[in-house]
Amino acid sequence: MGSARNPFGELVSQVVGDQVRASPVVDEVRRRFNAWRDPRAKALRARKRAVRATTTWGGLTAVSGGGAALEFAYVNDGAFAYGLAGFGALTLIATLSSGMRTRRLYKVPLPEPARERQALPPNSSRAHEPMRRLDAAEQTLHELLGELRTPSGAVPVVPGGSLDSAAGAAATAAENLRGLAARLQAIERSRAATAPADRAALDEPIETLAGQLHEGVDEYGKLVAAAARTVAASATRPSSTAVTEATDELSGLASALQELSRHFPR
Repeated sequence: MGSARNPFGELVSQVVGDQVRASPVVDEVRRRFNAWRDPRAKALRARKRAVRATTTWGGLTAVSGGGAALEFAYVNDGAFAYGLAGFGALTLIATLSSGMRTRRLYKVPLPEPARERQALPPNSSRAHEPMRRLDAAEQTLHELLGELRTPSGAVPVVPGGSLDSAAGAAATAAENLRGLAARLQAIERSRAATAPADRAALDEPIETLAGQLHEGVDEYGKLVAAAARTVAASATRPSSTAVTEATDELSGLASALQELSRHFPR
């Protein structure tokens, strides 16, 4: 026999869940965790570890080598001197190996910094779904533009100006869309605080803003798709006209998105 549905319990659970997800503490923990997982931060940590290891092994090599020299010169304790010399040879090998690893790590360009994820509106808001889609689209675009800026084993085939224009248009559009989402949430909060008889008057503005949000995210998605086509063209035929055509499409959509974002309600 199924348990009876408890609408009040579901409402409380939803409210508590929304508050937890919007908690500054949760946001800070999430931000720090994402910063720790950032590929750029990982590369920097690897460099620091390699430098520390090289310094440590180098110090041991100097101490053991100097000790062996003193033993041979003044103490004339052959067994101990040869032991120090052998240990010094081992640490020298470790120093050279660690030094070469450090050199390799510093020759590899650092990855692009990870994009800082924005907190989403609560699930109960009409702004949640479009903002969730926007967040996913922003992450995908960040990764695609990173691929175009530093393609593996090749010189970038897309002009940096086109990529900067696309990134700038995307950032402006995302900022304006978040402003629109904040406005929608403000109206939703006003509706919740309004007398039931007066709430119907706010339904139409909420629907209008929600529709504009979805439309804006759809336009943002077109830029992401163009970036994906550009990555595909540069990977399969880096010297063909397909790259030029894809780049032109990316630039055109960036300009269109820049123009569209000026008309988003604020």
